[in-house]
Amino acid sequence: MIDSQRRLEILRNAAETGDILLLGYSGGSIWVRAGKVDLGDETDRGDQALYVDELRAMMVESLVEQRGKDYFRLTGAGFTAAKKALGKINPQETSTTELVEIVKEHLPPKHHWSLAPLFWVTVVIMLLTAVLVWIGWLALKH
Repeated sequence: MIDSQRRLEILRNAAETGDILLLGYSGGSIWVRAGKVDLGDETDRGDQALYVDELRAMMVESLVEQRGKDYFRLTGAGFTAAKKALGKINPQETSTTELVEIVKEHLPPKHHWSLAPLFWVTVVIMLLTAVLVWIGWLALKH
């Protein structure tokens, strides 16, 4: 689910450099830094987790790509969405549906192939392997 307010904050703050970091410390919370700004309420781990969730959703939608363990960067579509967010989108006046449409127009085209055939090939290979092992076991038993 897209949280338009959090997404806008990430986009707006990362718009200049495209840099997004996932920061944290051992035994503590994890938070998102977009540009030079740490996002979320530092006293509320749940709020910080929602920003992390939003960053992951942006990765799935090809607005952000992971460049290192904790380093992310806006993609071309992400920079375009960030520029639009800076100039045209006010979260108080923009519905989630409108935001989704703005972001969708900048996404790369989806691949039209499916992993389903690969899944079934894998299943058949596993079944054949199981049958061959069973036949080998029967041969050794007799």
